[in-house]
Amino acid sequence: MTRRFAYRCEAIAQDLTDSYEVVLATHRAMTPRLAARWARHTARRYAGLLAPAPTTGYLLRAPLVETAPDAPRPDVVLLGWADSIELYAHAAGVLERMAYGSSA
Repeated sequence: MTRRFAYRCEAIAQDLTDSYEVVLATHRAMTPRLAARWARHTARRYAGLLAPAPTTGYLLRAPLVETAPDAPRPDVVLLGWADSIELYAHAAGVLERMAYGSSA
């Protein structure tokens, strides 16, 4: 008998002290690969929202302020994961092993 799973995917934002978190988005995926694909798409989406281009329509009249070079850049972290074939494959592989019980 084939086991059927549904994966509840969540995008969560945490404050810098890890004392508070907010669920930004949820999704239900039917396969591990679809769960990983949703996570990748969502990471790219939130990276774009965290660091929009200065020419984005709603920012045209907004004052721009330069940040410190050592300021946290969550958009870079999100894009780094989403654009890495190896990290994406690792996440999908972990989900598949959890679903199908393989140790490989």
